[in-house]
Amino acid sequence: MNINPMIDELCKLKVKFANEFSCYLKSEQKSISLKDLYQIIHYNDLSQIKWDASFYVIFTDYKFNENKCTWVVGEKYKAIYRGHCATPKRRIESHLYNSTHNKLRQGNAYKVCMKADYPRSGIDIDKLPHKKYSWFVYQLRLKGSNVLIREQAEQGFDLLFNKPLASYS
Repeated sequence: MNINPMIDELCKLKVKFANEFSCYLKSEQKSISLKDLYQIIHYNDLSQIKWDASFYVIFTDYKFNENKCTWVVGEKYKAIYRGHCATPKRRIESHLYNSTHNKLRQGNAYKVCMKADYPRSGIDIDKLPHKKYSWFVYQLRLKGSNVLIREQAEQGFDLLFNKPLASYS
């Protein structure tokens, strides 16, 4: 069986979906303010994050000038990481409360994790130096989506805003 036509169609669909996400995120960028984001100060603040499959963006004032991403909210908080997951609350926990996550889950089950302090995976925003900074989460709920669709949200984000500093693996 020749699957090349299927591969071609899939590539076209991925480009189309990434472009659709770029358009959506561009409109979100214009309308979103800090009050639309979940501010994460304490571990219990993660309870704001919904369990639905989602695309999410973590904003902070940490390493602002080193970060080439262009999505800024509130003039001082830049997107430092963007990702997706079927279980975003647990995933974001692994990024921002990595030590707690690893203790609760007997290690990090995720192959890719935010690298704000490369090459270390994950950070602990309840400890220095990260405690000195502010952390916010934007969540785009994509209930019923699969990995392929959510990955196009990441691609669309990168096309529009550049890949955030901590999204490199």
